[in-house]
Amino acid sequence: MYSTLPSTDVESSSWSGGHMHFIEVCKPFTMVATSPATPKPKLIKLPNRETTNLKHLLSQHLEYAKKFEELEAKEAAVIERMKKGLASFVVKAKVETIQGHENACYKLSTAPKNFFDAETDCESSNGYLTSVVNGFENSLISKIARDYLSTQKQFWIGGNKISSAWTWTDGTPFTYTNWAAGQPDSSDQCISVTSSNSQWSSIDCNTAQYYICKIQATVDNGSITTCPTNKPVIPDTTVRPITINDCESGWTYYNITNLCYKVFHGQTCNQSEATCVQNGGHLASIHSLEENVFISQLAQAGYTFGNDGYWGRYHVLIGLMDPTLNGNFYWTDGSPYDYQSWCDSYKYTKCCECTTLVADQETEGCFQEWTTDYEETPHRAFVCQKSSIAHICQN
Repeated sequence: MYSTLPSTDVESSSWSGGHMHFIEVCKPFTMVATSPATPKPKLIKLPNRETTNLKHLLSQHLEYAKKFEELEAKEAAVIERMKKGLASFVVKAKVETIQGHENACYKLSTAPKNFFDAETDCESSNGYLTSVVNGFENSLISKIARDYLSTQKQFWIGGNKISSAWTWTDGTPFTYTNWAAGQPDSSDQCISVTSSNSQWSSIDCNTAQYYICKIQATVDNGSITTCPTNKPVIPDTTVRPITINDCESGWTYYNITNLCYKVFHGQTCNQSEATCVQNGGHLASIHSLEENVFISQLAQAGYTFGNDGYWGRYHVLIGLMDPTLNGNFYWTDGSPYDYQSWCDSYKYTKCCECTTLVADQETEGCFQEWTTDYEETPHRAFVCQKSSIAHICQN
């Protein structure tokens, strides 16, 4: 809109008189249209309410932009350390300066875990799987993940469904969401974020994924002073010798016990123990189901035996003895009597000094179980055990 006014010197606010001039009134500036003889128009900033508000908004925008740049610089430094060997990293982020929320540190773990184990790990660091209160925080955690992980990687946050209601594990009110199209799936209970687009999906809580913890920062006078730190994983270049255990020719090495075993044949109980001692060991002792099965398979003949009155002679002598017939069994190698596998049909009856392992199938139903037998009975087989040989090799 135009109006006619006497010209004025806007620098001195004094009237110049004489000619009439057109003044175009604009917001937030005023343009003065003059006659051809006068200088070109000036743009004059008016000190009105709109200008003041614009200044405030511009100042606020510049403040936020500066803080975001600072945050990005901190993230870049941490991510660079991450690439040099950290298993996870922590990013300082003063969320309070954005939306009035608490100061927080974010920790990305690159060791995949299911939702529950991930939450436990976060709690061990005095935090929780991260809650997300707004779009800025959602973008921030996605950027943290995206800068280290490949684009389509997903990671856990702390949202899970309890009694049909979505909640955060840290107790934060569940007021912000960023579900992908078609989500959440009613059959899944835990929230995963896709780092490439920051969108959420509900998936099976038992899925192993990366995850981000949120940990309270230490604050002093409004500034973050402490976030938990992770020490770099420094490769150990120390050259250490390697120990390899094996056995003499004819002996079998068993890694669970780190011992060597050999099957011998045709001796009585006492004779078999003496033979084992001569070879540097004792009759085999057994302390677990795994050892019991191993010795049974090592010594079996591959036949099915019947009860012909001398059925015990077909079985395998082991080192469990009761020479006084009072039930006080002991292993000849001095190891504790901490495991037993007696056959119910032939449980100890204080009749016999020695113990056999039924290594082959037979008609009495005692396969891979123990029976007692007389000391003077020669047996088909017995198993000796002795220490393995340690070979020290340099890398």
